[in-house]
Amino acid sequence: MRITSIMFVALTVSLCGALQALAADVCSLSPRNVITNCGFETGDFTGWTVTGTDSAPSNNGIYYGVENFDQFSGNDAAYFGAINGEISLNQALAGLIPDDIYTLTFEAFNDTTPTGVYINNLSVSLGGQTIPLASQVAADGYTLYTAIVGSHTASSTLSLISRNDAGFWNIDSVQMIQTGTPEPSAFQLLGAGMLLLAAFYWKTRPKRA
Repeated sequence: MRITSIMFVALTVSLCGALQALAADVCSLSPRNVITNCGFETGDFTGWTVTGTDSAPSNNGIYYGVENFDQFSGNDAAYFGAINGEISLNQALAGLIPDDIYTLTFEAFNDTTPTGVYINNLSVSLGGQTIPLASQVAADGYTLYTAIVGSHTASSTLSLISRNDAGFWNIDSVQMIQTGTPEPSAFQLLGAGMLLLAAFYWKTRPKRA
C-alpha cells in the first residue's frame, strides 16, 4: 500500500509539472506567432529593443525591465514606468506578408490608479500606423489588449508604447498572428466590373459582314 501511495504521489507531482510546463509561456504555444521572446522567458529583452526617455533619462534603467513575478504566464514579464514621457518596446519583424491583416494581442495590467496630473497610456505601432489602446486606466489585473494591424511591409517594426507616471505597466504574452487579407476596395471592385462589362460587350457586339 505504501508503494502504491508513493507511486501515486510521484505520478501526481509529474502530472502537475507537465501541466505547469504546458501552461507556461502560453504565447509561444502558437506556431503562427511571429513574435520572438513573446513572454520574456529569456529573463531579459532578447529580440527586443527599448527606446524613449522620460523626465529622468539617467534613471531609465529603473523604470523598465524584466521580472520573475507578476507574470501572466511562464516565469517572467516586462514592466514599464516612464514618467512624463514614453518608452517604446520594439521588435523588428521580417517575413510579414505586406498589407495582410495581422491580429496583435498582449496581456497588460496597471498597478497604480493615476491621480491629479499623473498620466498613463498604452498604444501600439506597426509600419507607421499607431493605435491607442488605453488611457487613464485604474489599477487592475491582467487585461487582454487587441489591435488589428494591416499597414506594413515585409520588414516592419512593432512598438508597444507606454507611459505611467504613478506606477508601472506589466506586459506579457505578446502575440501577432496573420488572420486574413484585406477586403478589395470599392475602386478595385468598380474596375473589375468595368472589365467584365467590356468583355461582355466585345463578345456580344454585332459582327460586320
